[in-house]
Amino acid sequence: MHRMNTRLRIAGTALLTTAIAVTAFAQVPQVRISQYAEAKQRVGLSDVTVTYHRPGVKGRVIWGELQKYDQAWRAGANEPTVVTFSDTVWVGNDKLNPGQYRLVVFPRKQGPWTIVFNSEVKNWGTMYDSTYDALHVSVAAASAPHEEWMSFSFTDLTGSSTTLVLRWEEVALNIPLRFNTSGKFAAAQRMMENGTWQSYNAYARYLIDYNGDMKDALKASEKAVGLMENAGTLRTKAEVLEKSGNAAEAIKTAERAIQVGKAANPNFNATALNDLIKGWKEKAGK
Repeated sequence: MHRMNTRLRIAGTALLTTAIAVTAFAQVPQVRISQYAEAKQRVGLSDVTVTYHRPGVKGRVIWGELQKYDQAWRAGANEPTVVTFSDTVWVGNDKLNPGQYRLVVFPRKQGPWTIVFNSEVKNWGTMYDSTYDALHVSVAAASAPHEEWMSFSFTDLTGSSTTLVLRWEEVALNIPLRFNTSGKFAAAQRMMENGTWQSYNAYARYLIDYNGDMKDALKASEKAVGLMENAGTLRTKAEVLEKSGNAAEAIKTAERAIQVGKAANPNFNATALNDLIKGWKEKAGK
């Protein structure tokens, strides 16, 4: 009996040790060769996010050999590369609804490459089903400095557009994206029963900075001044007026901004406003 109990204890200890070893192994993080990455960009009022894994060149010939021409490529490794748009987007001249899309690329030996936005995002990266294609666009493949690990980035950023750049080996694909930022901003303002002076002023400033409609900018700046006349709202209105071609009123409004600023704070710094006024007068030949 004693010998049997000893055997049972030994067997139990062995099983426990094995279980602990298996559990510990399961908890060891697995390092993938093609590592996970994200690229995010705010464009005006909209967001673009790309989640992907980064394959390496590792001395291989990529285009035409590792990745055959005219065959679907997952634009990454492992799980599908997924692009998420928070709002309706124009890819080149083509409209695409907000949502998540699997990004698929068809490399070409000659001519533009095909970029596919596909609405199926759950299956493995290589399990591409064209019946879920939402949009095809053509993009020229540009020569680029060597990129060992495939990457996504954003360039040419404005308040309503950007370029999503895919780079790997010595190829770059520049995918133009555009959002209706002005329309979204204006719609948000219309939905507000009582817009704040800050929101109207911010909208006017956005239109100034990104060459928007100055008629809309003037309406917004006038609402901002009506709700809160301060140096900031008056300066915005002055800049709108100057950009609209009304230099005389712009100068008067900027001078009013200095008066209001100094009345509110004797130590108000009017340097920036004085510089604007000086520049506008010189431009107008005064």
